Amino acid sequence: MALQTNDEMIRVADEWFRLFCPPNLVKDGTSGKKNAELIMERCLQKYSGILTISGMTEAVHELGAAHLDLISEPKQLTQEEKAALFQKREFERIQREQLENAVPFQDRMAAAEKAKREAELETQRQATAWKKRNSLISDFSVSAGPSRIDEACTQYFRNQLLQVLAKKNGQPDWVVTLAKVEEALRNMNDDEKLRRQFAALVRAQANAKVEKQGRGQ
Repeated sequence: MALQTNDEMIRVADEWFRLFCPPNLVKDGTSGKKNAELIMERCLQKYSGILTISGMTEAVHELGAAHLDLISEPKQLTQEEKAALFQKREFERIQREQLENAVPFQDRMAAAEKAKREAELETQRQATAWKKRNSLISDFSVSAGPSRIDEACTQYFRNQLLQVLAKKNGQPDWVVTLAKVEEALRNMNDDEKLRRQFAALVRAQANAKVEKQGRGQ
């Protein structure tokens, strides 16, 4: 009897691509389909037909750029290109300052105050979301039966939730991150299923260790 149904595999794959997929991995079009097939095939082969979030992440690292289609890194600018970009930005800055100086002083002050208030509100909003995200992860647990908690399984999935992170302009966006964590938790409401997934992962890791030791001998 299969350890995972097709529906379970689809759910795990969907969750991984939405929440844990590396940002530089191509997910759309023909290349995205090829990447998905390679990652899932490697994971299923390595873990005896079990598809897990951590297994798919490991598959990405093992396959790497040699097999997967990745989004190219930004082009490194030459010194001449950097100088030209700097001159362009300086020209735009001077033009912007000239326009700002043409605005009445009271209007500039009002705009500055508004921007300050909005920044303070956003800072407070981000801090509130960060605290709630931490609270949700800390409160999450996997039941092992009446009045019992599966500590190892709970810690594993807490660690997975801690890896969920959304960024905006290179900085953590805790409001978006909180929404993603809440979405992940809604899909983690079956303790028995979570325990089966964790047990399968532990078995796969143990088998891999034994196999590696056997090769070493």
